[in-house]
Amino acid sequence: MKKIIALLLALCLSLSVMGVMADPLPEGSLFTEAQQIEGVGKNITTYGVYGDYSNGNAYLQTLVKLVEAHPELYTEIMKSLLSSVDKYGAYFTPAESAKLLESLSDTITGIGVSVTQIEDALIISQVLPNTPAERAGLKSGDRIISANGTALSGMDLDKATSYIKGPVGTTVSVVVKRDRAGDLTFNMVREKIVSEPVGSMIIDNKIGYIEVYSFSTNTAKYVSSALGDFRRARVKNIIIDVRNNSGGYLNEAIEVADLFLPKKAVITSEDRKGTKNDIKYEATGPNTDYKVVVLMNNYSASASEVLAAALSENNAAILIGEKSYGKGTVQTMSRLMDGGIIKYTTAFYLTPSGKNIEGIGLMPDIFVENTTKKVDLTQFKEPKYKNTFSVGQSSEEIKNVK
Repeated sequence: MKKIIALLLALCLSLSVMGVMADPLPEGSLFTEAQQIEGVGKNITTYGVYGDYSNGNAYLQTLVKLVEAHPELYTEIMKSLLSSVDKYGAYFTPAESAKLLESLSDTITGIGVSVTQIEDALIISQVLPNTPAERAGLKSGDRIISANGTALSGMDLDKATSYIKGPVGTTVSVVVKRDRAGDLTFNMVREKIVSEPVGSMIIDNKIGYIEVYSFSTNTAKYVSSALGDFRRARVKNIIIDVRNNSGGYLNEAIEVADLFLPKKAVITSEDRKGTKNDIKYEATGPNTDYKVVVLMNNYSASASEVLAAALSENNAAILIGEKSYGKGTVQTMSRLMDGGIIKYTTAFYLTPSGKNIEGIGLMPDIFVENTTKKVDLTQFKEPKYKNTFSVGQSSEEIKNVK
């Protein structure tokens, strides 16, 4: 069973969390550990789609009594409460919360990869351009084995990524397993990474290409800017690439979809606990005459699927690639008085036609398997990495590098 964890490691952590951060509770408010546990249980009961921790719930009351007797177990008990019934539920300590919020900002520190957790393995789903990871040669699909000598397989994702992240200027040695190549070691110096969530270009003066790395802060603004470039170049044929994009903020996906749909077109809806809390999102922008193709694969999840479904079911795009991951749930993050954050499932998002794709995914209109062409690098000499070449020069080393 694949499990996509929402973390853009900067390592760049591409958080596959959908939802909004609630306002922090007033400072100076004092709650005991037991009251915090009980309050979170009631919150999940009221708003969460999984679990029911009513006042008389034996499990909740057992946890409350346990933390009253052993307040030092508060963190473990809170994590158990959130994860026991919700596979996406999680409690982040104050220190973990700071890292979580950092992962959603435009500027973070690390090596520059998105990581997906499949069972106990850490898999690189995306390598961001112009980062230490790309320059070192890490690739999508690499399985991370260890960092600085510490084995990471089977470790909790938050803890595992803490070994890869670190202060700017420090070195991390990452060992990965790649297909039949065996174990490979990459030494990288951590950097401050400005993680632009979108890359774009115009191909052959007639096709606009937009790659969405993650639906993080300002993704829609970057896409809108790219569309402005395309309009000035009179380009109306557009490719949107969300392969290996494990998600992000729901509102960013909605705003991107809004750029391509006619007014009043349904983008998505949230099926919440109790019909009175359901939410429908409709497009507000003008109709467009773009011809759009969306590229996706089985690592396209969450907010990526919201965008793909919105464009496909409104006949605004053709889907090409592989079946998407199938994450159809909305997670909300709320800050607690202890400075920590809880994340739990508050809704299922539905496609414009009302489909719930949780555990199912989206089928492409045209199936194309993602493949890579294997090259035997042993036939080439290792470059010296010392010389600077200029246009017009020719040598055996230049031929080898090419």
